[in-house]
Amino acid sequence: MSDPYESWQEEKRSAWLYRVVAECERGTPRAALFNELAQAAEDQAGIWLAAITQRGDPVPAPFHPDLRTRVVAAMTRVLKPRVMRSVLAAMKVRGMVLYTQAAPHPTPTHRDDIGKRHRSGASGNALRAGVFGVNDGLVSNAALIYGVAGASPEPSIIVLTGVAGLLAGAFSMAAGEYISVRSQREMFEYQIGLERDELEKYPDEEAAELALIYAAKGIHPDEAR
Repeated sequence: MSDPYESWQEEKRSAWLYRVVAECERGTPRAALFNELAQAAEDQAGIWLAAITQRGDPVPAPFHPDLRTRVVAAMTRVLKPRVMRSVLAAMKVRGMVLYTQAAPHPTPTHRDDIGKRHRSGASGNALRAGVFGVNDGLVSNAALIYGVAGASPEPSIIVLTGVAGLLAGAFSMAAGEYISVRSQREMFEYQIGLERDELEKYPDEEAAELALIYAAKGIHPDEAR
């Protein structure tokens, strides 16, 4: 179970960032969506505040965004929400899917076609990482070999340097990719835990919040609910 004080802070921070995004979307239908999401987050923060008082804990001081939140808000105002969508999503700002909607694709006509589009997207990430690794390895290893060759024309030393650079680069890239994927997984697990606690605490409010997001994607409000 999440700490009520921490959850209260999360919801207040989300509400504050929702208003920043709404400010960036002023004059568009999305502004109304993010203002409603901000109000929903405020309502959920009120539920956590009630839980804090029921436990007899001190009432938290009025919310003030921390330095990280203010920096993200400033960058969002400058770069716009579409560019900052990944950072905002990591800070529990929902609705960022509006900035990542893919082009419509034909309905699958065969069982084997189901999920093919999503599998191709996953393989695209692997291809991107592979191309980056190859380019990085070629450039760094070539520079290392040329540098050693200029200092020592001994072939054995040049070959040994190239092999050592190749192994070092491979281990470095593997370790970096592992840490990156693990960090991303831990972030997702943390967010899933928060959502699970919120669904247990106030399922109706979470359903209403989700309906707002679906409505913004073009679904009729009655169907979204």
